[in-house]
Amino acid sequence: MKKYISIALLFSFLVALIPFNLAQASALQASCTDKATFISDVTIPDKARIEAGKLFEKTWRLKNSGTCTWSPSYAMVFASGQQMGGPASVTLPKSVSPNGTVDLKVTLTAPNANGTYTSAWKLRNASGVIFGLGTKADQPFWVQIVVGTSSQPSPGSSSGWKAEYFANTDLIGKPKLTRTDSKIDFDWKRNAPATGLPKDNFSIRWTQTIDFSAGIYRFKLLADDKATLWVGDRMVLRVPASGSTQGTYDLALLQGKHKVTVEYHELTGDARVRLTWEKISPSFTDWKGEYWANAELKGNPSISRNDKAIDFRWREKAPVIGMPRDKFSARWMRTVNFQDGLYRFSAKADDGIRVYIDGTRVLNEWHSATGTTIYTFDKQLKGNHAIVVEYYEGTGNAVVKAWWEKVVPAPPTPTTPPPVPQIVYSFAEQFCSAQWSSGAGVLPCPGTDGDTNGFVLRPENPVLENGVTETQLTLRTVPQQIPDGLIRGTFPDFTVQSGDHFKATIGCLSGATACDVMFQLNYRIGDGNIQNLASWTETNNGQTQTVDIDLTPLAGKSVKFILTVLANGQPTDDQALWILPRIMR
Repeated sequence: MKKYISIALLFSFLVALIPFNLAQASALQASCTDKATFISDVTIPDKARIEAGKLFEKTWRLKNSGTCTWSPSYAMVFASGQQMGGPASVTLPKSVSPNGTVDLKVTLTAPNANGTYTSAWKLRNASGVIFGLGTKADQPFWVQIVVGTSSQPSPGSSSGWKAEYFANTDLIGKPKLTRTDSKIDFDWKRNAPATGLPKDNFSIRWTQTIDFSAGIYRFKLLADDKATLWVGDRMVLRVPASGSTQGTYDLALLQGKHKVTVEYHELTGDARVRLTWEKISPSFTDWKGEYWANAELKGNPSISRNDKAIDFRWREKAPVIGMPRDKFSARWMRTVNFQDGLYRFSAKADDGIRVYIDGTRVLNEWHSATGTTIYTFDKQLKGNHAIVVEYYEGTGNAVVKAWWEKVVPAPPTPTTPPPVPQIVYSFAEQFCSAQWSSGAGVLPCPGTDGDTNGFVLRPENPVLENGVTETQLTLRTVPQQIPDGLIRGTFPDFTVQSGDHFKATIGCLSGATACDVMFQLNYRIGDGNIQNLASWTETNNGQTQTVDIDLTPLAGKSVKFILTVLANGQPTDDQALWILPRIMR
């Protein structure tokens, strides 16, 4: 009898204990919340074009913005739309603490029929409760693909391009025709673009606001005769009037809607224009540049891109379209193999800058500055070393530059002096051996001051925008006085040798306060297309630029070099100076 009483008491005790534990578990579950925040599309941006029937892997980066830790018992689950051959659920690859991030991957198959397809997903916790994004944690994250091909692969609004056609070459007055174009890809040859428009001497402006995902986009603009591409208020590409020519530019964009504008000008002959772009995966062959939309390098970077050098004069513009022009920050990283020796590192910034070598901070000037002071330090190095440069912009102008050079001790007096670089071709000295031209045709050399068709002169002792009186040979080049006018000088054939460098100082004439031009060093081999070597934008800001271009890639070739100056918009006061343009050997 005692045995049965003991069992009954034990059973009663366990029954009484079960509700307590369940209540305790419910309280524990209620003490934290599940919620996610979308960070970025790591792969396959929205409206990416995928070949029919092709497997692809979609990766989202999410942040745990709730208070519960996500365990591997959590899963990503298909919510709605087209499943595209994907699984019903995918377990999380790791535990994710609150404020932590995770990359979630799923393998899908593009449908066989052309069209736009969306696959929406949410998350499921260990108790089977479904949650997602947004303030109520009930919104899905998704992938949207387009099956089929197009010459313009990036997403755009369904309304297409607003197209304004003008019966003149300069987009002046009221358009003769306004319509919607689905894409910019026209080859009119020698015909008019539409009824009521001339077959020559017309112009077109296309505009569209496009929703881009964050990333690097490769834009290609082909034109005959000339065209300009703008993204937001920034001129991205300009194709000059030199036959059917294509320009290419890789542009970093933040996620969001950006206004894209193409301005096209047909003069005479064939008429052709095409714009395409694609999102590319950046390869960090030089500096990996990471950019934040705050001044503290906080959180994940807004975008990462490859930067050839840390040498930027953004002034009062944003470093990346879509970022603020004030209160941003950046970090550049690369590994460099140094020959054994002493190196002098230099840096300047408006505003703050820090430099690290192998994780050790060697320069710390993290404060407001004007960008005129150069900070230096010396370091003995050999072999591979990780270099990191951090920068922040407060307000006003944005300038940053960092570089280094090997400190070479003074050698003993040599019996044979080392070779000294010599000027082997002076463009300023031979400037009238070039054929100078503009949109108005061939220009005389020297030209006539004030000629609205554009002119070139070699002034004596001109005063530069920085107030310096220049005594070296200088070319004053003024583009044709029309919007986006240009002037170019095509010089006689020159045979390039390995190690040759083009050098010059460029700037604006003192007093030309509205000067806003683009300098270009172009070239042509034989009767081939004009190719661009380098471009520099210059405004009258009291500072000149020194440029140095290695011509070794052209070694052994007979090259016609072309000095070009283009007006950025209206040519008012565009007085561009090339100070001692030359080839050094």
